[in-house]
Amino acid sequence: MVRSPVWGFFFGRHWWPKKARKDNGPKAHFLCGREKLTTRQTLLELIEPAVEGMGYELVELEYRASRRGLVRLYIDSADGIGLDDCEDVSREVSALLDVKDPVPGQYVLEVSSPGENRYLRKPKHFADFAGQRVKLELMTLHEGRRRYTGNLLGIEQDEVLVETDGELVRLKLGVISTARLAPLVKPQQRVKRA
Repeated sequence: MVRSPVWGFFFGRHWWPKKARKDNGPKAHFLCGREKLTTRQTLLELIEPAVEGMGYELVELEYRASRRGLVRLYIDSADGIGLDDCEDVSREVSALLDVKDPVPGQYVLEVSSPGENRYLRKPKHFADFAGQRVKLELMTLHEGRRRYTGNLLGIEQDEVLVETDGELVRLKLGVISTARLAPLVKPQQRVKRA
């Protein structure tokens, strides 16, 4: 019997010997998904206290595992975020990641302000941005839907309240995979050139 690989994705009919394809078929391993979640959680636990110790809030952390990985931080503060703030956090987090080395292989570190379509991750975010338009994506179907866009009404215990299509929808915080502000974009007026 042919042994399956230890890590990563393996596709393509030529990777496996012909006899193994015939007898067992290729064995695809999806460890990257599990590893990605674990690495992201490790990064959050490592980086969030350091960023908060500098006087900033870590709004969100994106991690993408690939040949050249990506660690993207969105930070905020009461005074707003400027380029100097991003540089300071980048230097501090880069030094921390060099010492602890939680990311396998090479990666790019990016630090940014959350912008107009900021992520909502913590219960406090949902309370602070009540009355704003949001886009939510769920891990599982809720009433036959996975995506909701509407007016954020707030949060009650562990349920996010959203008014969408004229109806109140209650979504458990634990089933929301992505939540972002979604301000309406006003069409810009064209300026005629002389």
